[in-house]
Amino acid sequence: MQDRSRNLLHIDDDEPFTRLVAHRLGQHGYRIDALHDPLVALEELAKNQHRVVLLDINMPGVDGLELLRQIKRRDGSIQVIMLTAQVGVDVLLQSLRWGAEGCFFKPLGDIAPLLECLELTFRKVDRWEEAIAELNDTQSADGNQ
Repeated sequence: MQDRSRNLLHIDDDEPFTRLVAHRLGQHGYRIDALHDPLVALEELAKNQHRVVLLDINMPGVDGLELLRQIKRRDGSIQVIMLTAQVGVDVLLQSLRWGAEGCFFKPLGDIAPLLECLELTFRKVDRWEEAIAELNDTQSADGNQ
């Protein structure tokens, strides 16, 4: 059985690219759920509670940078990594300003930097979840006294 903590959501209108990423990351123990309609991304995140998202920028219907802002506004604990063909310093800086953990450019030849970013991102998620659990335990103990 795969570790559910290594699940992530990949939002990209390019279905062949999401299959390629799922295959390559799957070889390293990640399970990717692909979403090809960015207009339902927030609903999907609320329903399935993914903690890590791979997000394209240039998609029909919604700009990925705007979607990044909406995701972070709704739940700042969701970690977002940008995967885009839209190469440029402005894109990189805007992604980081609005809370992305990293920004990687298609066609994604060497996946080692992405794997490193994912590992750090999942560790960050784990630390937040541990802190929340500890807080809940402390509050429960205080309530029982």
